[in-house]
Amino acid sequence: MKKGFFFSVLLLLVLAAALALTGCSGVKATVDFEKCVNMEFSGFDGEGEAHVKLDDAYALSLLGDMNMASAAAVLRSFSVHSHADNGSLSNGDVVTVTVDTDPEILKNSKVAVKNTELEFVVSGL
Repeated sequence: MKKGFFFSVLLLLVLAAALALTGCSGVKATVDFEKCVNMEFSGFDGEGEAHVKLDDAYALSLLGDMNMASAAAVLRSFSVHSHADNGSLSNGDVVTVTVDTDPEILKNSKVAVKNTELEFVVSGL
């Protein structure tokens, strides 16, 4: 009888560990901003400007089978900021871009993010 009880408890522990490790309540999607933040430069060397853009369509594709209302809320929670000295950029300058997110929306939507700080080298001026 003790063997049967011990086996049952062991089986329950193994099942609980398996559920915890598979992440049944974990992340549904991960948005990598390195793949969906774009930077364009315009102007002349020494007088350049940086224009940053989030590729919403690509970010939306990363959200998988999430319903449209939830996906739209996640996209609205992303705020992209360029830390550029616009009007005086030169080729070779480095521009830092940060993406702010709303942790509560991400948690509720089970979305993870990575590469929220990016660097771009100015070129083509």
